[in-house]
Amino acid sequence: MDFSEIHQVVDTGFTIKGLFGSHCAANYTFASAKDMASENFTKNIVCASEILHSLGYHTYFIKGADLNFQGTRGFLHQRGYDEIKGRSEILAVDPSVHTNEWGVDDDDMLRVAWNDFERLNKAGKPFLFSLLTIGTHTPSGFIPRSCEGLEYNENAVPMLRAVHCSDLLVSKFIEQIRSSPYAANTIIVLQNDHPLFYKNAIDGGFGDGLKDERDLFVILDDDLDGEFEIKKRGTSFDTFTTVLGYLGILDEMNFGRNLLSRESLPFDADDEFFVNASRILSKLSYDEAVRAQQESSK
Repeated sequence: MDFSEIHQVVDTGFTIKGLFGSHCAANYTFASAKDMASENFTKNIVCASEILHSLGYHTYFIKGADLNFQGTRGFLHQRGYDEIKGRSEILAVDPSVHTNEWGVDDDDMLRVAWNDFERLNKAGKPFLFSLLTIGTHTPSGFIPRSCEGLEYNENAVPMLRAVHCSDLLVSKFIEQIRSSPYAANTIIVLQNDHPLFYKNAIDGGFGDGLKDERDLFVILDDDLDGEFEIKKRGTSFDTFTTVLGYLGILDEMNFGRNLLSRESLPFDADDEFFVNASRILSKLSYDEAVRAQQESSK
């Protein structure tokens, strides 16, 4: 299922904000550095990984970059992840991996991830397995060893070669899963944390990117009979909520909606109402929200 109308919304424009937007169907509009460092940051907001954890899922996250970058380590702890790996953790497992200025090369990160994927499958417990690649990080991306001879075309700028490499590596990883004994019990979700600034990257710079960028969101499942394009408008707040809806768990999570059964909330990319609502969300408890809803319906 290819969801082709997923739009970016305010304050989801770089990695940690994109992760928070998808996981929690809200954003970092309201966050200060002090807030983000707190163990209790947004503890009143229940997010997707915590919901799956409460249902017995082992939660796992891996990326090649340092987990301390942009507060990722704190975010993962706050969201109740059982197992997390970044640059230092991967190097501790396998000191032979190759690194670039951002972290472990994607091909080596995916090799380590595959070993963990097999391990978790053999454990026999349901799990959430989250991976984040770094190969297309601006301004020029990174070309790991396995893509050194790969050419997009002879005139391609480095970023387009990096995109081509990431496409190849991620595709191979997905096909490795789908051709394995674990395929029948695995749902694969492919999405970006935020749109790549293609125009700026191709020009060799870094900027705000293009307006009205689309986010990638695809669900791959052997139980799906064919290929489907879902043209319903949504945002990155709706992606993880839709996955939970696909699993039959819930249809609404904070500002997120299951696009298979609900309409996305009508937020524009820079909607001031949304910005203010996000600030309020971190201060409310769900019990207070339920009481307010009950009072307003009387």
